[in-house]
Amino acid sequence: MSLTGGLTLVCGTGQAAGIKELYAIDIADLTSFTLASGSTSEYDTCTLVSAKFWRKFEFEQDQAEFRETVEGERGSYKVTHEVEIFVNGLAEAYRDAIQELIDNSPCGLILLVKDNTDVVHVMGYSADFLKTRPARIASVARTTLKALAEIPGSTIVLKSIDTDLANWCSAAIVIV
Repeated sequence: MSLTGGLTLVCGTGQAAGIKELYAIDIADLTSFTLASGSTSEYDTCTLVSAKFWRKFEFEQDQAEFRETVEGERGSYKVTHEVEIFVNGLAEAYRDAIQELIDNSPCGLILLVKDNTDVVHVMGYSADFLKTRPARIASVARTTLKALAEIPGSTIVLKSIDTDLANWCSAAIVIV
């Protein structure tokens, strides 16, 4: 295999950090993603099991990020995808939503992470592994903190690991 191109920086692209929307679905409720014609990185079709929907998870503004870390040696690599969100407060509804993520985590989740440049990253599904390397809860830290002026809440980290950078999704999705 040989390089077929380099990298040319485009001024003004990718300048808005953070994420603005996060959607999740149980792995069993997603049938497949289909790559756009001629693309190796963009899914233009998302097929769900009948009567199933994506669920939106809101978070505190400017308190969420998507990360990818590539690690390897001697030609063998893994890519760790993580999304971290902060939910302000410790309300019962927040606790219940987090518990539901924890309860569904063993079987796995597929995530759509829309960043602030409107790119939608797919996490927990890849062309090589399909649904066999889903996203799962990596950690949840809930705290009251100490001082009155601090903001109590929950930091949630979801993680998946495979061998490719995340693909993008341009498909229309149904949200409940």
